[in-house]
Amino acid sequence: MMALRKFWQRSVHIIQNTAIYTPAANFHTSEALCSAPMKKKRKLDINIVIQKEIKKKRKLEKQIRRLEAKGRILKPIDEIVGDRSIMKTIESRKRPTDNENSKNEEEVKALQRRWANYKFDQHVKETKQISDAIDCQNEALIELRKISEDLYQLAIQTDNDLVPFKRIGPVSTPPISNYNPPDGEYIDTTRKYDK
Repeated sequence: MMALRKFWQRSVHIIQNTAIYTPAANFHTSEALCSAPMKKKRKLDINIVIQKEIKKKRKLEKQIRRLEAKGRILKPIDEIVGDRSIMKTIESRKRPTDNENSKNEEEVKALQRRWANYKFDQHVKETKQISDAIDCQNEALIELRKISEDLYQLAIQTDNDLVPFKRIGPVSTPPISNYNPPDGEYIDTTRKYDK
């Protein structure tokens, strides 16, 4: 039994996705032909072929008549056209304007104007303070250079403790709690107008 097993040891060769087993001892098999038998050609009836061509002609003529009657049918653009059911009920959904709202809006606009003026004045004051501080610093450095060149060189060196400065300032909107950012996948909901 062992002798037979050794004699018929097989190595597997993969040829064109087909496993072929070949024995080790001078027994050879031909390669597998990965093909299917040819299909028989159907004999087509000439009348059926003619009827198909007539159908195609009629279909094309019908499409031409439709294009001549209605013109080219354009794809609807939802952003421009809008939903027709909403357009029909637009009168019933109009809200009456209140005078109180208009007064409130005027107050809000006045408050926004005052706030903008306040922030502008604050910005002007801060920039003036910064420019004054820079001017004072430059004057002090000039006086220091007159006194001692070594102290001046030490003063103009960068402070390595201040260089990796990081600051996260206030943002215009607070962060959304429990926000899951999109992972890059999306579902294409584009409507097709092939027909």
